[in-house]
Amino acid sequence: MKPRLSTSYSRSQREEAPYRLTPGRTMLLLLMGGSFMMFLFLLVNMVVYSLRQGSSRLQLPETFVVSTWVLLITSFILRRTRDHLQSEALKPALYHLNAALASLLSFIGLQMVAWFTLLKQLDLETTPRTLVHYVYFVTGMHMVHVLVALGMVASFWLNFFKRRRDPVAELILFTDPTLVRRFQNTEWFCHYTDGVWILIFISLLIV
Repeated sequence: MKPRLSTSYSRSQREEAPYRLTPGRTMLLLLMGGSFMMFLFLLVNMVVYSLRQGSSRLQLPETFVVSTWVLLITSFILRRTRDHLQSEALKPALYHLNAALASLLSFIGLQMVAWFTLLKQLDLETTPRTLVHYVYFVTGMHMVHVLVALGMVASFWLNFFKRRRDPVAELILFTDPTLVRRFQNTEWFCHYTDGVWILIFISLLIV
């Protein structure tokens, strides 16, 4: 009887959570909206500047392609994590959180390798410095977003791990609407970061 009551209660909380615009969630949505407009402005200017210059195109390092797949895999891992949280599977959820952290760290490492590789391949005699500044600034700003996403996932993982070690806290883990909303905010921001990178990658292919 107790597990059934716990499951029904936690499910009711999960059904209500997505429709509640808490102050934290509202601030997150506003920040994502403002950030998206910034990236859109920078990418449009970068592409237009590159087309007007008519200079030689940038040769993208292969690590940019690999990092794109890593980020897409991260979104899939977080989606699976949400499924395990909804089914109240503790061990698989923690396993996928570990995988998400590893994927984000891998993306950061691949991006740093791509930056150094691109710097070595650049021909500053034919490539305008302004275009180079655009590329590094846009990818650098995206890296800041990835670091924020990494911090959000790490914070949720730490909270999840601490509660899992406490038998009493583990019983009420999935009945805490705050924790549910916290993971939803984290997942939304990570998906947003992935979407922005897709736009950046397409823009880099154009220039």
